[in-house]
Amino acid sequence: PVVTLFTKDDCSLCEVVKEVLRAAQPAHKHTLEEVDITAAGNEEWFQRYKYDIPVLRLGGKFWVKHRLSAEEAVEGLQEAAAGAFQGRPGDPNAEGYPNRKPKA
Repeated sequence: PVVTLFTKDDCSLCEVVKEVLRAAQPAHKHTLEEVDITAAGNEEWFQRYKYDIPVLRLGGKFWVKHRLSAEEAVEGLQEAAAGAFQGRPGDPNAEGYPNRKPKA
C-alpha cells in the first residue's frame, strides 16, 4: 500500500511518524510518499493541513494526524494489504476552521 505523509520543514512529529513506519516496513511492506505542503503546487494541501501536520493518508484515504503508534501502523497496513482499509473519521480541513487566523 501507499502511505502519503503530508509534511513541511522542521516538523519533528513527522520524523517520529517516519520512524514508526520504518520500523513497520520489514513485516508490513509499504511505499512512503512525502508531500511538502509548503511547496509550489501544493496550495490545496497547505490550506487543508496547515495546522495539523503530520497527516497520513493510506491508499488515498485519511488515516491519522499528529501521531502514529506502532500498533496503529500495523493495524492500518494490515488492513490495506488485505484490501479492507477504511478511511478514518477526522480528516482535517483548516479552511473550515472558524476564527483561525494565519500567524503573522
